[in-house]
Amino acid sequence: MAKVIIMYQHPIEKERFDDHYFGTHTALASKVPHVKHFSIQKVVKTNKEGLNLYLISEIEFESAEECEAVMNSAEWKAMERDASNLAPFLAAPPLIIMTQ
Repeated sequence: MAKVIIMYQHPIEKERFDDHYFGTHTALASKVPHVKHFSIQKVVKTNKEGLNLYLISEIEFESAEECEAVMNSAEWKAMERDASNLAPFLAAPPLIIMTQ
């Protein structure tokens, strides 16, 4: 199993971020092939003061090899391109992690 985990800090324009993220970006994510599981969690609390996390998205694949192969797909590339549309609503780019 492998996961891509994307952590977003609190947006500077929350309503516009939410509108685009939940209205457009997640629709693109749902088209990515070979996704075993996709989830989004809103962060309520962290143990680190000053860590201003807002959302955590997880995209799970069967293996790291499959995950890396999918990153070359047209659907993944479309999702990556759309991520730039979220940037104006964020104070910092998201943290993206791949786990295995």
